[in-house]
Amino acid sequence: MQKIPSILRRRFSLPLWADIIILILATIAIWWGMANLVHPAYLETSFAYPLLLLLNTLPIMLILAALYLASGRSILSSLLTAGFFLALGEIHYTKALERGEPFMPTDIRLAREALAVVGQYNTRNILAMLAFVIALVLIIALVIRFFLSAKLRPAVRVVGPIIALATLVTLTFTLYADEELHDSFPGVFANRLGDYDHRGFVYSFMHDITALSVHSPPNIPVAEFRALEAAADEIPDILPPRPHIVMLMSEAFSDLTELPYFDFTNHQDPLEHVRRIRDESLVSGDLIVDVIGGGTIFTEFAALTGISPTMFSRSISPYEFVRDNTDSIVWQFSKLGYDTLAVHPFHGWFYNRHNAFERLGFDQFLYGHAEYHFEGAELRGGWVSEEAVMDALIEIIDEREALDTPLFLFCTTVQNHGGYLGKYSNDRLYLFDTDLDFDHEELLILDNFIYGLFDVDRELARLVARLEADPEPYVLVYFSDHQPSLHIDTHLRIGWGDFWGAPLQGLQSFTVPFFIWQNEAARQEMDLDTRVQSLGLSGDDVEVSAFYLGAMLMQILDLDQWSPFLSHVNALREQLPVARPWIFRETGGQHVAILPEHLQDVFDFYRGWSYYKLFTQTID
Repeated sequence: MQKIPSILRRRFSLPLWADIIILILATIAIWWGMANLVHPAYLETSFAYPLLLLLNTLPIMLILAALYLASGRSILSSLLTAGFFLALGEIHYTKALERGEPFMPTDIRLAREALAVVGQYNTRNILAMLAFVIALVLIIALVIRFFLSAKLRPAVRVVGPIIALATLVTLTFTLYADEELHDSFPGVFANRLGDYDHRGFVYSFMHDITALSVHSPPNIPVAEFRALEAAADEIPDILPPRPHIVMLMSEAFSDLTELPYFDFTNHQDPLEHVRRIRDESLVSGDLIVDVIGGGTIFTEFAALTGISPTMFSRSISPYEFVRDNTDSIVWQFSKLGYDTLAVHPFHGWFYNRHNAFERLGFDQFLYGHAEYHFEGAELRGGWVSEEAVMDALIEIIDEREALDTPLFLFCTTVQNHGGYLGKYSNDRLYLFDTDLDFDHEELLILDNFIYGLFDVDRELARLVARLEADPEPYVLVYFSDHQPSLHIDTHLRIGWGDFWGAPLQGLQSFTVPFFIWQNEAARQEMDLDTRVQSLGLSGDDVEVSAFYLGAMLMQILDLDQWSPFLSHVNALREQLPVARPWIFRETGGQHVAILPEHLQDVFDFYRGWSYYKLFTQTID
């Protein structure tokens, strides 16, 4: 039998001083690896804020110490710790690159969503991650084979890891949970990727473990809210005219091309039809939203419920709040005799929509891929095309001709979702002229985003033409969920301000267009123009927070009077048309970062009622 070479039979032990050096070097190497898996801005902020550097290093040190004290193996502990953190960092890097979102603690809770999204990621990135894991396992096996553990006392091996992990848990719920400390570092409100890019992955992830809690208002007068709800007038047998309603949220829709920095004199206008339709509309203007570049569901939820979800959490998906039947404009339309349908060209379980929409009152949710119209549908930019979505909506509208009940149809599109680098083309498309000094990557992103706008504009015109030809009255509500995910330098160049800083400084980055349009049948049968004028909503410069939109629609149709909460939301809008964290505007006033003191009680009452609607009230 062939003998095993003696070198392969040897086992090595390291002195304590060598273990300490290895652990220190491993901590530095892991931190450096994590730093290079986030935005370069993190290196700048970490050296500008030494405490931030420490907060991103402490969890690495404590987990490394716990493993070493338990095993006595410095190299093995270093490899396991590096594998754990770098795997998290690589997942974050891939998710940020492919979807423009960070890897957060909520992704662990929503494992099914996270696994489904993997299918859209670059295969090369996934294979690289698998190769990393396999290589790490092989190296760990070799280390276990050839290196002996240090001779630590049994008490140290038991008590040491407990102390290290207890310290980590304590810090998680104290130092890392400190909102004031968190907000003192550079970041961006309601844009988690911006937070992670500037504050570091480790610190941001640790902070978000506790940020998942719901911030409830104090002293909620439940009995008063129940009394207000119980006092609602009964819906009469004879109602005001009820038009069909199409409420369409257009993914990342923006009118930034109307800025003077974009010249289309020698090019096709990407918003030719949008401008015409907007000019013909009953109401048009701007929505102030809570998110930028992502977070569609925050705007969607706000518009459907009249509730601003960021009052209670800045990171939890608002559909996680919807655990039971929850009041919304959908329930109200249903009580008024409407058939209520929702359409979204993606998986129904994504963000738990298939459960949440049922609990919000939709009779039916028609969702994407193999579940409905979109099996085999054309993909544009990696997502179901705008044309396929409009085909589905028009098909639904065509089928309504034989039915007597009015329709409330809600849809969220998806085609022009970011990221935009290489979305439609890897080369310049030269769709506009500009005097601004955009770099090449900014121009590629803008080209791809604007290219998608042509599809959005054309398909909106097709839908409006179908509604205009219909003999029954239709009202169309068209709005955006958020501005597209562009470079921060682009925002600065076009005068939208620094959205990494205080929200008030980057107000335009949180401002998106909306309009409410009616077809000819509605103009003939309903006097909505007079109604809009009486409410002070006429003109093209209406500016309101997104959570007012659904309630405002019902008020324009004179259908909000049977919902005490929606009536209250509309009354609040008349006093405080803009209300979101750190951006407020009272009627006739300027935008301010702090809620005016004389409106504090009014807003607190609304916040308390909203909390009651979400977490206490149930709807039959």
